[in-house]
Amino acid sequence: MKTKLATQRFESDAELRAGVNEWLKHQAAEFYRDGIDKLVQRY
Repeated sequence: MKTKLATQRFESDAELRAGVNEWLKHQAAEFYRDGIDKLVQRY
């Protein structure tokens, strides 16, 4: 995410949130599954 959003400039918090939400919408199910699996391993 840092790589994708680092090249963009956001004028407000609302624009930043919209950019992050848009990026999240385009992630594959595997992205979310991997994140959840990492949480389980930590606890």
